[in-house]
Amino acid sequence: MEKNNRPKKEKGTPGAKKLPIDWDFVKERLALFVENVDIAAELGIHYTTLEQRCKEPFKKKTPELGGLGMTLSELRQQCRARTKKQLLAAQIKMAMGTTVITEKNNKGVPVKFKHIMPDVTMLIHLGKNFLDQSDKVKNEHSFAGFIIEDVQSTGEFLPPMLDESQGELPPMLSDDE
Repeated sequence: MEKNNRPKKEKGTPGAKKLPIDWDFVKERLALFVENVDIAAELGIHYTTLEQRCKEPFKKKTPELGGLGMTLSELRQQCRARTKKQLLAAQIKMAMGTTVITEKNNKGVPVKFKHIMPDVTMLIHLGKNFLDQSDKVKNEHSFAGFIIEDVQSTGEFLPPMLDESQGELPPMLSDDE
């Protein structure tokens, strides 16, 4: 008996035959960001079975009956990292523009090409996410030991500045207006 007087759960069916797992299918689904539970359901097994079988050592003679010798979490990270790398490469190609061969002659020599123009939106996206570029201008000033930070978004309305000739701030909209 376990804690709280509950009977101990039996794991699996004793003597049951192991169902083969198509690890290439599992890897493909993980690369497409499908969750473990959904992959297990597609295979017709419980997700804990999938996790346990993945940890089992690889068997050369019957790879579908063995595991991969790693946790399912590690496998998911590997598969998703590969997909992210491929996505980034495709985004960079799209952002930079590319030339594609559209026709080859009977000797396999390219004779027609199509140029794909750079995608400005993709360039902006990659610049912001991978090059730390921003639409915002950030200025820092120090005054009496304090750091004053101005963050202004380019292209947006900026409040009027102090008119030095008058020595006072211009009128601003109050909460009433």
